[in-house]
Amino acid sequence: MKIAVTGTSCTGKTVVSKKIAEILDYRYIDIGEFAEEHNAILEEDVERKTKIVDEKKLKKLLKNIENAVIDGHYSELLSPDTVFVLRCPPQILKERLSKKFHPEKVKENLLAEILDSCLISAAKHNDNTIVFEIENNSVDKTAKTILMLIKNKKVEESIAFKPTRKYLNDESLDLL
Repeated sequence: MKIAVTGTSCTGKTVVSKKIAEILDYRYIDIGEFAEEHNAILEEDVERKTKIVDEKKLKKLLKNIENAVIDGHYSELLSPDTVFVLRCPPQILKERLSKKFHPEKVKENLLAEILDSCLISAAKHNDNTIVFEIENNSVDKTAKTILMLIKNKKVEESIAFKPTRKYLNDESLDLL
């Protein structure tokens, strides 16, 4: 099983992914590092300070990998078996982002969270029955929820991909 963990920057993807991989005894893959190690970088977006990856090459490289938790913004594009989109309330996310990025990047990421960008991408590239939105308030609670969803297929199908747009409100937009 390939589990993708995606979400806006600073929603807790890495810490949750590592915890899930450890509990399941799965391989942990940071997709950005994996892309660099396997020469799957097409170019660098200097303005946004990010790298553009070769999705086709990554899909081929990951095709035969099993029992892995794939951590990264575009992990949902790589044919996973299940996708978990981690979410974070914009007020908390702004604090986290501000410690790491310049104001324009903070604004860009906040807007992505408010507009459900990662959730929409996950739904666009996968069968909606394997896409789950999880608010990451606690690593342990989030890991427990993910494990429950992986193990219980009936629950999985009943709650998959129900976008809430819960962050699209005046209070969140005022943070921009």
